[in-house]
Amino acid sequence: MLQPRLYSPLSDPAHEIRLLTLVPSPDSAAPINGALEVVSLDESHKPYDALSYAWGDPNITAPILLNGQEKQVTVNLQSALRHLRHESEPVTLWADAVCINQDDIAERSHQVGQMGHIYSTARSVLVWLGEEREDDDSHLVANQIASCGVGKDMIPFPPPGPEAERLLQAASQFVRRDWWSRLWVIQEVLLAEELTLCLGRRRFPEMDVWIGVSGFIIPLGRSSSDSDCSSEDTEQDAESGELPLPEPTHGRTLFSLLEAFCDRQCSQTVDRVYGLLGVADDADQYEAPDYSKSSEEVFTGVAVQGFTNQDCGPRILCFAGQGDSRSNKLKLPSWVPDWTSRRYNCLAPPTAYLPSQLQHAPEFSFSSDLATLRLRGAVFDTVASVIPIHPASQGSCLPPDRFVADGKPLLYKTGITRLEAVFRMLTHDLHLVTDKRLAKGTKYFCDAVSAFLYSLGQPNAKDDGNNPQVNGETCPDYITGFLHWLGEDRGGRSDQQILELLMGEDKSDTRRIWKRRKDEMTRGKWSYHAFYYISRTFSNSMGGGHLLETESGLFGMASSLAQKGDIVCVLFGCPMPIVMRQAGESWRIVQSCYIYGMDGETALEPQDFSII
Repeated sequence: MLQPRLYSPLSDPAHEIRLLTLVPSPDSAAPINGALEVVSLDESHKPYDALSYAWGDPNITAPILLNGQEKQVTVNLQSALRHLRHESEPVTLWADAVCINQDDIAERSHQVGQMGHIYSTARSVLVWLGEEREDDDSHLVANQIASCGVGKDMIPFPPPGPEAERLLQAASQFVRRDWWSRLWVIQEVLLAEELTLCLGRRRFPEMDVWIGVSGFIIPLGRSSSDSDCSSEDTEQDAESGELPLPEPTHGRTLFSLLEAFCDRQCSQTVDRVYGLLGVADDADQYEAPDYSKSSEEVFTGVAVQGFTNQDCGPRILCFAGQGDSRSNKLKLPSWVPDWTSRRYNCLAPPTAYLPSQLQHAPEFSFSSDLATLRLRGAVFDTVASVIPIHPASQGSCLPPDRFVADGKPLLYKTGITRLEAVFRMLTHDLHLVTDKRLAKGTKYFCDAVSAFLYSLGQPNAKDDGNNPQVNGETCPDYITGFLHWLGEDRGGRSDQQILELLMGEDKSDTRRIWKRRKDEMTRGKWSYHAFYYISRTFSNSMGGGHLLETESGLFGMASSLAQKGDIVCVLFGCPMPIVMRQAGESWRIVQSCYIYGMDGETALEPQDFSII
């Protein structure tokens, strides 16, 4: 006798969904048994919880019983259902892998379009983080979270030592679980009426998780009384009871969401768009999910619509180009962002540039086959040389002979030293927290310069025996590390004389930086964690990027694909300079870049570009 089909077609897939009811069992090892029921979202229905989880490897599966039939699901989903099943009461859930007929493309398209409604009307969103594992000390994090509660203060963090290191490592492993990197998490978290995180059989309200994890992070963050970087914002986030998700910089438009979360993981390429569409304020301006379309069609359609969107426009070109590791599986024009590509990110905050030539009204059009973008702009400069910047772990990050010669600093176009120009370029010449222009003489500037020198010499930094102690910890000797990077000995020079290689002969600046190292540090005012926070930022900036020098003598940052002879362009309406390469009579976008010293002081000649 033939069994009935597990999935019968939904009569109204745009408004109906299936719910999964788990049969209770006192035996945790018993097979998972459940039943599917079709309900309408437009009518009253039984309350349900929506499951948020990482699918896991689709090739490694385990069986469950569904409407009396065996169905294979991923091991992670089976584990989630097993832990969420009640001993004596039925549990009603919505889980995409079983409640959507994944083999029906039309149904899947309709249901994905409904996921915003599904998660927002759920009684609660249950986040499955996985089982407790003794090998990663997840129980330490669970105990930390369990000790928290609404209205409770932060848990006292142990002093520096093995216990603190173990707790920090446990927290790091906890937030590296697969769920945290999923793209669909953004929609599921933002739309949840109530959020509960599940670790094994433990359950934690959202606020407790954030406070608990913050109990690890905040004590290791910025804590100096004289630091410009206050921890108040972080503590306020913890008290708000919301999980820490980066906030889009231009409202919750689709493009701003793609910009903020392009590094998240999803199993299908088109879900880079569809996974965010449900929470985009301008979703009605884009086509509904359609899994019959190719990734190229979806990405190109989003780019074309983005150009006509007032909140986006040519800004979308900031993420266009070849990137650092474009998969080459997608055949896209260079002006269409490949949201699957991991790229070196040299994008600067909006306050980094004040170039008047970027403020022209955009003028653009597309060819009928959408293969070519015609856009008005201007050539700003040409790439004269490209210098790889290796991660600190590989040794010297920058070649010293480009910045220091015969014991004297080489000068930049604007009159500062070339090394200070690189420092300002890597910071976009902005305060890391306030986005204000870097001002010499401030405490933050001194700390940032010290962190920069430390990052240059980090692989070779050693204790010369003269390093001050703060709370029993040795302050990092960035002076000695800097000398190692230069390949020089101290040679009887004072710290201030060595610092002149970076700051030039401005005695006041070198004196301030030196005093921060010797005087204020020894009085316990040195911001130990702020220093490392900034130095990590420098290390990340220097790892994977390339230093450009233009024919006019300006420094810039771009990806490894930039080459000598590429042009640096201003494309009207795009807030960042764009590196482009000629292809016959047309042009290809290589990537956006940042040029230090490009502030619109020069009038440029507009011209038309055909970009393929």
